[in-house]
Amino acid sequence: MAFSGFPADTFRFLSGLAANNSKAWFDAHRADYEAFTWLPRKPSSKRSGPNLRPSRKR
Repeated sequence: MAFSGFPADTFRFLSGLAANNSKAWFDAHRADYEAFTWLPRKPSSKRSGPNLRPSRKR
């Protein structure tokens, strides 16, 4: 399944986070974070993950 973009709910979640940038608010909306930001990109991150190189230590 190809990544087809984020749903509109993602941007509503991010607007709420910007207005309420606290751990308490985030904890209360963690399920929204997972549903609207993590799950939509999960298939593409699984597919591209093996191609990512580890960062080099400086």
